[in-house]
Amino acid sequence: MVGYELEQPIDITKPVTSIGKLAARFATGHWAVLSGSPTLTQGHTGWNGSGVKTGITSRTGQPKLLKVVPSANSLEQIELQSFSTNMLTKALNGIIGLWVYVENQPGYQVGGTLTGSISISMSTNASSYKNGVVVAFNTHQVREGWNFLVFRMRNQLCLH
Repeated sequence: MVGYELEQPIDITKPVTSIGKLAARFATGHWAVLSGSPTLTQGHTGWNGSGVKTGITSRTGQPKLLKVVPSANSLEQIELQSFSTNMLTKALNGIIGLWVYVENQPGYQVGGTLTGSISISMSTNASSYKNGVVVAFNTHQVREGWNFLVFRMRNQLCLH
């Protein structure tokens, strides 16, 4: 075990042998609001034209982020547009990872009760969603700050 309180498995110290594949970019024009009325900023960099940091910046090396600011504590959904061109890696093989920065999570204050979740709906059929799967991350898995959310399907044959 390693870490400040010996709480982490030693395997986390191994070098990364595969950085994975980028599934989709967050550039302008790739995403749209599906339901609700969140503020959607595509191509967010966290820097202004003078090179001054203005907010959250990428931790992955990708130049642009997708910034979503909910308008209320309600169901708000976004969707990747033009799947055929905007989805760069279509075969995910049952594994998906998502870097998410959460700011002002309801209930995160001392004595508060956390609320909110993040879910990803996926399907290999864009027109009917007949073989869809929903991957959800609840309040026990998401916290304020940076989160790297990972889902690994045990039986990848389920996707076919």
